[in-house]
Amino acid sequence: VGQCIICSNKHDDYDNGFSPCDEHEARCCRCRMLVLVCNNCRPKVRSFGEPENADLTDLLCGRTKCIDEGNIAENVETIRF
Repeated sequence: VGQCIICSNKHDDYDNGFSPCDEHEARCCRCRMLVLVCNNCRPKVRSFGEPENADLTDLLCGRTKCIDEGNIAENVETIRF
């Protein structure tokens, strides 16, 4: 069992009870990495793809910052064929 990135309670469902095709999974706002967020904390954060909302904190994969350096444009090599 995993834990919620916000409150550390046990949690193991990226989709918070929804079907994967409903696209309700919790994803980092910057890099789109899946993040475990419990049902109590999920309404308090904005996940990737959701409209901006001043009342919600952006969900980030490193809790307070995005840790996925691989998706930074400067780190991506573009190969043209």
